[in-house]
Amino acid sequence: MDRLAEIAQDCRRVVDDLSLGAVRRWKEEHPDRKVFGHFQVYSPEEIAHAAGMLPITIAGGGNRIESKRASSRLPSFICSICNTSLEMALSGRLDVLDIMAFQPICGAATQMPPIWGRNLPNLEVQLIYLPSTLMYGEASVRYVQEEYLRLKSDLERLTGGTISNDALKHSIQVYNDNRRLIRRLYALRRESPWLLSTTEVFSLLRVGSFIRKEKHNEILEEALREIPKRSLRRQDKIRVVLEGAFCEMPPVEFLQVLEEVCYIVDDDLLIGARWFDDDVCCDGDPLLALASSYVRRSPSCSFLYEGTRDKMMTLRDRYRGSEAEAVIFCGPRFCEPALNDHANFSRIFDGEKIPYLILEFEEKSTLFEQVRVQAETFVESLLFYRLTGVE
Repeated sequence: MDRLAEIAQDCRRVVDDLSLGAVRRWKEEHPDRKVFGHFQVYSPEEIAHAAGMLPITIAGGGNRIESKRASSRLPSFICSICNTSLEMALSGRLDVLDIMAFQPICGAATQMPPIWGRNLPNLEVQLIYLPSTLMYGEASVRYVQEEYLRLKSDLERLTGGTISNDALKHSIQVYNDNRRLIRRLYALRRESPWLLSTTEVFSLLRVGSFIRKEKHNEILEEALREIPKRSLRRQDKIRVVLEGAFCEMPPVEFLQVLEEVCYIVDDDLLIGARWFDDDVCCDGDPLLALASSYVRRSPSCSFLYEGTRDKMMTLRDRYRGSEAEAVIFCGPRFCEPALNDHANFSRIFDGEKIPYLILEFEEKSTLFEQVRVQAETFVESLLFYRLTGVE
């Protein structure tokens, strides 16, 4: 096993630990500090980081947890990530949290705070009202800045300290470094996908949800040094873009099945970890800089209405920029934002003759033979067309 595989394996162990062992060890080492939990996708972690807190992302328990308690408190048609996240909380796995924040990314996520608050009275629960419409310019920036000021005030009350502008600027710089390293990781993966699998990328990114960003940066830096040392051979696989799993993550086994037949060269997995495509400005008012970046540089995402920006064209540009040969739409069951986008994407890609495959997954899935058959059939048809030119 090479060093990069060892790093990815160590990260995977942290990610798979549903008892949040890494978070508990940090809390034992820093008994006077707090843990800021937030729901998947995006949250302004820099504010919690500047308060000395440990920001962590709660993204469900996948297929490694059985929902017993949460099922009696949620409707049967709700997405798995909401179900298993609540199950983790009700079973005591999240008792290390001091605060849990949600964002209104969909109807289900918007309803989580009252459900969590009623069932977990000792946990502070909040809804961060980030807008899903980004077309109002300065008015949207001012609104987001006010929401960040409210969150900052609440975290100061919770920690008993003051979050200075200097601390915020330092945290923004740390997160800028993290985003820069992740961009390099994705660039290397696009250039040479045979050197770095999607499951390894997933583990390297996901571990950042449970540790301080300074430590995560060290892990990414070492991983980036190790990638060019690999001597793996390129295989004759098609290059695809994976889209639709912006919130609920597919099981790792699902990704492994896909990678057996194709190279995934771009995706929207863990999109919150790379929310901005460039650095956040460290000059002036830091909260204003964060708010401006959210409004003006958020990525194309299923739950955002982007006004003049067309998310269909954005995906087409990513497809072309990554030199992909197809797109795989991979939406979670019961996820309305993702499934609605599938229909819109299909119309665009049908018109431009871009090959695509639509798959559906559930976080709790354990059987993937049908996915394998669908993916193999799709890839074989593309390879046949590549050789013969016959559709």
